[in-house]
Amino acid sequence: MNKTKRYFFVGVGGVSMCALAKLLTHNGNIVVGSDSNPETKISGIKVFHEHNAENVKDIDCLVYNNAIAETNPEILEAKKLNIPVMSRAELLAEIASEYKYLISVSGMHGKTTTTEMIAEVFLEAGLEPTVHIGGISNCFKSNLYIGKKKFFITEACEYKDSFLTLKSGVGVVLNIEPEHLDYFKNFENIKKSFEKFANNSKKIISQKKYNFNNSINYGENGNFIAKNIKINENKLFNFDIYKNNKLFGNFNLNSIAEHNIENALACTAVCDYFKINKKHIKEALENFKGVKRRMEFVNTSPIVIHDYAHHPTELNATISAVKKHYKKEILVVFQPHTFTRTKAFFKDFVKVLLKADKLFLIKTYSAREEEIEGATAKDLFEKTKPQKLDTYYFEDFISAQTEIKKHLKSNNILLILGAGDIDKMCENFK
Repeated sequence: MNKTKRYFFVGVGGVSMCALAKLLTHNGNIVVGSDSNPETKISGIKVFHEHNAENVKDIDCLVYNNAIAETNPEILEAKKLNIPVMSRAELLAEIASEYKYLISVSGMHGKTTTTEMIAEVFLEAGLEPTVHIGGISNCFKSNLYIGKKKFFITEACEYKDSFLTLKSGVGVVLNIEPEHLDYFKNFENIKKSFEKFANNSKKIISQKKYNFNNSINYGENGNFIAKNIKINENKLFNFDIYKNNKLFGNFNLNSIAEHNIENALACTAVCDYFKINKKHIKEALENFKGVKRRMEFVNTSPIVIHDYAHHPTELNATISAVKKHYKKEILVVFQPHTFTRTKAFFKDFVKVLLKADKLFLIKTYSAREEEIEGATAKDLFEKTKPQKLDTYYFEDFISAQTEIKKHLKSNNILLILGAGDIDKMCENFK
């Protein structure tokens, strides 16, 4: 990569954007940026809190992410001045190309957790990878770990086909489902996009049902499968992994979520491909530290768990896992993320939210979108309330917190779910 001396990041506060900005700074570049969130502060990087054409001065390259409109004044000014403009995905691909091996983790669900699992194994094995992750790792306390130049481990985001810029040594496909229909329009387009991602990868780790060429499979009928799953004395999962129908080893997983066993199989397949000793895999999974906002324990008495779940499949997995593990009354507080997603999966959201014993819905986090009639948190409330009397709707966090605390007891569990700014609620339940 031909390093430029000065980058400007539009939307520098985004979890991936700030990680890449920090990596460029570490490599000797100067990075400045803009972000509309007044709380965005990044060490060593000047941040403007208003998007203004005047911010774009004396730069060699402007980087933007998919949440930024093409009418952004900084982007328009850069183009006017003939300054090179590139997407976050294009920059990620350029950076990744500097490493000997690129490991990219894709899928509609579980990317962050699985990326973290792989990273923790590589770190346990002393391989010092560089890691770019879509959350804050509890292991290295950041969304970025700067290691050596051999291994680059990253999430591969499918939205707007961002992951198609990556040429992976190993590409992981965790799952393929309808999602981001505001961009993809239909499921066929999604499948075609993942097929392209697979074709861009020298080796694919995936479930067998996806029928990718040159793949190592895990899960049902795969090369790596889990058997004899049980809960150990520490109330965590214990299971045997079989590789090509032969016992590979017995493992404990530091997670209460059974769906993470599938992620652990994907992780194991990747690590075994790179000939990492199984003792390192075993040690890392047993001591898996996870990521903030992914089955994160906010409090233990009463139990309060926060998770980034924002798709019906994710909500179902999280609620079901907690119900199965604790067998207690579950209070769910959920903030829908975007109107288009709520509209696309409205019936599915209603179905899964009814699994909560008590349901607290927060006004939709709109992100980049305008409100869509019939696709709001209030609409979800009006659909679920007749079927579940213990359903409540709130326009703000403060009123929600006041009501939730009336219901939260030592013998029940609170799940705080969503991908917006609902994590702000967590501080009040510690």
